[in-house]
Amino acid sequence: MTPLRRKSRECRMVAQYASGNARAWDCQYVFNAHTPSALMGYYSMVAMTLLAYDMPVAADAPVRKLAPRRTRG
Repeated sequence: MTPLRRKSRECRMVAQYASGNARAWDCQYVFNAHTPSALMGYYSMVAMTLLAYDMPVAADAPVRKLAPRRTRG
């Protein structure tokens, strides 16, 4: 349950920064301040968050069964 909550929290922070919320940007800048390039750390975190957020959804999607072919005759 903890990883899912963490992923949703990161996704919310990404959405807040996309909507122009300065507090999310401050939080991410403080989180990545020790890295040589805080902006690259932030963008890599965004990319990994989106990848990790999309993979379980794609894995858990129900498989669509093809309709049985109707043979004439």
